[in-house]
Amino acid sequence: MQKEQIADILKNPKKQQIIAESDFHFQKGQDALKKWLDMKISDGLKTQLLELSKDYDQIQEEAKTNQEIKTVLEHLFEIISYCDSKAKDKLIYNQYEDKRCLAMAFVRMNNWVEHLILFKLNPTQLKVGSTKNAFNYLLDPGNNATILSENHRELIIKNLSKKEFDSVNFVNDLKSLFREFNISVKNPLNYTDLLS
Repeated sequence: MQKEQIADILKNPKKQQIIAESDFHFQKGQDALKKWLDMKISDGLKTQLLELSKDYDQIQEEAKTNQEIKTVLEHLFEIISYCDSKAKDKLIYNQYEDKRCLAMAFVRMNNWVEHLILFKLNPTQLKVGSTKNAFNYLLDPGNNATILSENHRELIIKNLSKKEFDSVNFVNDLKSLFREFNISVKNPLNYTDLLS
């Protein structure tokens, strides 16, 4: 990458917003995810959610008559609205004026819902991938990135650094690609979002 190319990219108004922002750029998404992870859920509801998580149509049907499930599902939709630009009802649930979200993730709503339920209730069952990368980013943005797809991450590392891809070290490898450009942001939690 050329220094001039990077300088031109950083002139983009969206990039300038990230650079100048004093708050974490996705604070509302982080707050929503933390609220979900901290939410008290009875054993009965936990069992029900784990069963329904694999059937997106059924969980929506249950939400019509079960207030607990409706509350959970609406909360999950809010989290998803901050993660994926194509999220169902993003315009309703995303509280940002500019409707910002982490990525155009190309993840189906049924997978988002199932994976959010697993992330809270049975995290060892959730494999590495776009959804888990999104959740990890929201919880720890300084050590994760908004490049959610493992395939995209691999392509970036192989093509730009000529290194072998290692999912665990991706963010460090990404940061090292840009270190020579001395890019700074007002809030360090926004740095990897800027790089993404």
